[in-house]
Amino acid sequence: MALADLSSPAARREAVRSVDVDDPRPHHAMLREVFDRERAWREGPDPGVDDEFEQIYLTAFLLFLIGDPADAPRLYAATFRTGDMDLGSGFDAQAILVRTATCSGSLTSTMAWH
Repeated sequence: MALADLSSPAARREAVRSVDVDDPRPHHAMLREVFDRERAWREGPDPGVDDEFEQIYLTAFLLFLIGDPADAPRLYAATFRTGDMDLGSGFDAQAILVRTATCSGSLTSTMAWH
């Protein structure tokens, strides 16, 4: 699946809106890209507009639903290796471990990269 234009927060908002919550897996690569761009945007000098700052949380939720343990380092870093106070305090770290533990059968593989 080709990635959409994700260069602006507004474009990323529209891309995320197109994802079917019942099965976000076909959009996995795009969601990873949106998540990474949203994190960079939040940690950058641009203060954002409207409610676009919430997109990282929705994107993280969709990645959680996909349940790929390979996303755990990305989600962990947004929680514990960020200069953004909202991400550091408001991002649900439990979702990182619980979902990947369910998929892999143990926390061992999730924590191996820590």
